[in-house]
Amino acid sequence: FVMLLALAPVVAGLSPQTAEAWTGLPYAQNLLDDHACSRAPGACTVNTSDTFTGSGALGYPNVPVGTKRPVACASCGHGSHMVPYLVGLYGARQVIEVGVCTGASVVSVLRTHGDSIDSYTAVDPWGERRCNPGCGCSSQMRTIAARFPMLKLLQEYSVPGARRIPDGSVDLAFIDAAHDYANVHQDVLAYWSKVKPNGVLAGHDFNHHRNWAGILEKRLEYSKSAAGKRGKRIPPSYGVGQALGELFYHCEFRVNFGVWWVEKHSCPAGPIAVENNGSVPLWIKASRPKAKGKGKGRRQWQGE
Repeated sequence: FVMLLALAPVVAGLSPQTAEAWTGLPYAQNLLDDHACSRAPGACTVNTSDTFTGSGALGYPNVPVGTKRPVACASCGHGSHMVPYLVGLYGARQVIEVGVCTGASVVSVLRTHGDSIDSYTAVDPWGERRCNPGCGCSSQMRTIAARFPMLKLLQEYSVPGARRIPDGSVDLAFIDAAHDYANVHQDVLAYWSKVKPNGVLAGHDFNHHRNWAGILEKRLEYSKSAAGKRGKRIPPSYGVGQALGELFYHCEFRVNFGVWWVEKHSCPAGPIAVENNGSVPLWIKASRPKAKGKGKGRRQWQGE
């Protein structure tokens, strides 16, 4: 801990929203530079937001005619833009981010809204060996946290980490951990109770192409072509759209640049984890071809 303070001494009296506060934090500064285009005035401005209720979320969003979508800055759809956007939109002072990885969203929030943030809890196991690329960024995040006391690190997987967060304690919980159906489903249920009555639950990659039914057809096609080839794996599919469509089939949720969010006051019943709840399924069923040999019959895809 003493060594971390030596590496990143507190810059007394400086706001995290000033460039000087980031002096001596080259890793954090590189993250800010990588996503700087989204902070340019008007870079990520749109004249509409995509709003869905229930099964209206099936497939890609229908974008109204005349909608302006920026193409010059790829960071508009990244958490480094959308988490600060939501913090500013709702005036969030207590924030949780689940699935922090490199910390790009964390430093972007502190750089743009650090003066108004009371606490920012970053939840991630940081278990990979490499950092950026890769999520093995625990030492880098500890260095940043030593500079900014409002940043709290919780080195846990998402659901165990939720057990350490008091209910009704945060204004914004942003989920960007594992993207498969089962994990998204569990994370939404785990963090909904942590949000204040007037708070927001949000997450990433609602619009990712791997969410949708067509990917299962590609997976099936891939499995056929890879039959007999050792070392080949089936590409994983995302389940964000499926999980959201099921859990919030009765409520309104919004999507912008692939980030979804639900205002808690507008969904008093909360997420409902009931099969056959009336929502339109957001996936198709597919099965691998039967393999030859004893005991090797039909296998199911996740979601069947």
